[in-house]
Amino acid sequence: MVMMHGLRILTELSFYYAFASFVAVGSGSRYALLGLLVQTLCGTLSAMLNKKVTRLAALLPMAVLWLLPDLVLADTLLFIPAAAYLVWQAYDGSSALEWGRQVELFSVFWKVYAAFACLMLLTGMAAQLSRASLPIALIMLVASVLLMRSLRHDPETYCQKWYQLCNAATVAVVMAAAAVISSDMFLNTCLSALSAGYKSIVLPLLMLGLSVFFYILQGLAWLVSLLNIQLPENENPPELQLKGIAEELGIVDLATESPLSKEFMIFLCVLAVSVLLYFFFRWMKRLGWGVKQPPEVREERINIVSDEDNTTQKVRLGGAVQRVRAQYRKFLKLYVSVGGELDPTHTSLDVERDAKKKRFDPSAAEELRSIYIRARYAEQAEGQDVSRAKELYALMKKERRG
Repeated sequence: MVMMHGLRILTELSFYYAFASFVAVGSGSRYALLGLLVQTLCGTLSAMLNKKVTRLAALLPMAVLWLLPDLVLADTLLFIPAAAYLVWQAYDGSSALEWGRQVELFSVFWKVYAAFACLMLLTGMAAQLSRASLPIALIMLVASVLLMRSLRHDPETYCQKWYQLCNAATVAVVMAAAAVISSDMFLNTCLSALSAGYKSIVLPLLMLGLSVFFYILQGLAWLVSLLNIQLPENENPPELQLKGIAEELGIVDLATESPLSKEFMIFLCVLAVSVLLYFFFRWMKRLGWGVKQPPEVREERINIVSDEDNTTQKVRLGGAVQRVRAQYRKFLKLYVSVGGELDPTHTSLDVERDAKKKRFDPSAAEELRSIYIRARYAEQAEGQDVSRAKELYALMKKERRG
């Protein structure tokens, strides 16, 4: 469980550091990545201990961050909120590993950070963004994917030594890459490589495209001459002057005299990294380590009106069953949005009856409830049930909009 708690602490702290480091680096901070690493190690050690006193004592090595040489005020302020969060967790003892919470955290982060990064690029702050904020965001995304994939297995799988070593190796490689990416030497190298590629590949292709375009125009003029169409004569007929057009567009000057702007190069670099991350996450999502098992199982009490006592049933947090339940939750949100009442005492039958009063399609509401009942209580659901639940929800949503 050490690596699992380490991934949880790393994702939560990276969420904070991805935004706070941008401000701190702009004020002269140099230890954002180091602070993230030290506080993650201390937080992981604290999460593995049972007693409150020992959990708090495990956080004491964080004090070394405030003893680093040439520490500026921005570094001091950067470390304090993360340290306070770890102290609160150690005092409260909250160290649960929840797949749903991690999915929500990942979803919120990439949406907010994408908007934040675009805004910073548009305002000309790409250099500050690439020094610490962007590498830490990369750490957060990779660690979140690793944690979500691990939690979809049983504890017997993700607690194995080889599985934790694979996760640890991936995190180590990503953190090393983040340290390299944040250096000025790497940024200047990328800018030089992109500039050389632009001059040797993009510019020749652009000139070739212009040549083809003007040759097509000449071909059209030749066809017009074959049809004996009298065109107005011009004392100075146009000639194909690619050099002049290129000079007017500024292409030649761009290729020979002035290099590409630094902001444009950084934008291309960020775009390329985003594409690589997209395919990397797709690969990690499809690739499974070890034998795939149903997601984490929890015990849930279900009240049944009968002579027997409350029975205990296992509910799987994934697969077709979970997807059917997700569609039913969407239906509940739609039901509440049109004025439906929903509280803990209501059953799915109460919701169905009230939904019919709210002018939902009766047959669609009944069929969706029957699919949900089989998935919720009998754990019986297949891919066609998920598809049918989506169709029923989309039908009722469309009717309500109409």
